[in-house]
Amino acid sequence: MAIARLNFLSVDEEQLIHDKSLEALSSIGVLVRSDCVLSILEASGAIVDKRTRIARIPDSMVFDALNKAPKEFRLCARDRNKDIDVPANGAPYITTDGLTLYMVDIETGKKRDATRKDYSDFARLAEAIDSIDFFWPIVTISDVPQACHNSYELWTAFQNCTLHI
Repeated sequence: MAIARLNFLSVDEEQLIHDKSLEALSSIGVLVRSDCVLSILEASGAIVDKRTRIARIPDSMVFDALNKAPKEFRLCARDRNKDIDVPANGAPYITTDGLTLYMVDIETGKKRDATRKDYSDFARLAEAIDSIDFFWPIVTISDVPQACHNSYELWTAFQNCTLHI
């Protein structure tokens, strides 16, 4: 089987992004709104300004975290037979993708808001296609309170799909 490998950046470009990311973390820092997380970061070596809630993360802290991070892990599905290991051995995994607010109605051909029914249909479709390895939300549903649409989407996915979500 042929495997396609896409490289969008050169090694030098990857290194530049890495270096600039480290520079931003240590000089600009990150805004952290949680007191608990600020305390953990400070205890781990970050320079924390409690007034501005900015944590500056030194290079050594980033490298330490990277060294401790697992090199392999499993994305678990509701059906254990559909768990997937990362990195992939062989061909890359395939997922659904999207996250649009609107869709074109298959019956009328008109643009409309996406609904829980649409989301359910997409989850069942992903489940039915053998080459789909995990389900990534395709639409943002609008027929629920927007402050909690993510919870409705997750629950709807659980009801209609056994893949990793």
